[in-house]
Amino acid sequence: MELKSMRILNKLSMLTVEVALLSVGITNAAQAASFVSTDQLQDREGNSRLGFLIPFPSRFQQVYDASQFGSAPIEISQLALRPDESNTTPFDFTIGDIQFYFSTTTRNPDALSSVFEENIGANYTKVFDGEWKASSQNIGLAGSPKNFDIVLNFTKPFIYDPREGNLLLEYKKFTPEITGNRFDSEFVLGDSVSTVIAAGDANAVNANPKFSSTLGLVTQFKVTPIPEPSSFLASILVASFFGISNLKTHRSQQKKEIQALLFSYKAEI
Repeated sequence: MELKSMRILNKLSMLTVEVALLSVGITNAAQAASFVSTDQLQDREGNSRLGFLIPFPSRFQQVYDASQFGSAPIEISQLALRPDESNTTPFDFTIGDIQFYFSTTTRNPDALSSVFEENIGANYTKVFDGEWKASSQNIGLAGSPKNFDIVLNFTKPFIYDPREGNLLLEYKKFTPEITGNRFDSEFVLGDSVSTVIAAGDANAVNANPKFSSTLGLVTQFKVTPIPEPSSFLASILVASFFGISNLKTHRSQQKKEIQALLFSYKAEI
């Protein structure tokens, strides 16, 4: 009799779990993907290099033209950089205290203000704060640039809608580590990137004029598409239809099984 009771309780538990799972009924089919946002430089070495992490406390901003990101909202959860071809050996580095931010900006490439705050949009978001450890194997396919293996995983993703403006990356580096390595960059007036930098102060108000440049890092972003409201609603309706249909079927089958168990249990009593 105790065995029968346990079987009934197990069936009821399984039914509860299945109902909970089926009630969710919505699956996000969007897949994360990586792409290079800087003027089709996926397979071409940039024409310059940048000591991205200068050996002082510093503040850095780079703008990316919205045209590089398509026309739909995305979630950005990672950035990756690659070594310049001038690097000859693998390397690693640790930045003890650094913050990364993103925002939408109305400023265009080659038109960033030397006043940092004037480049920042209303959705200014801190995506990383702390110690950044990174490394590079300094390798790549023959005849191609090095791999994007200098990676920063965000602790908070950034939601970006290219229709609302260009993308602004910022870091505030509070410690003076020296990496001694160069990162692949592009120096072309009128392209999709440009930078402003202040050396010596992570909270600087103004960029150093001699560090304001059309130069920009070749950057790879990991992004996940965000469904538009209309398509999201459609996915909910479709998932709900199939979820409810499956739920009814499963509940009917489970109900029959449980009734049979209860009947058998009563018969033994």
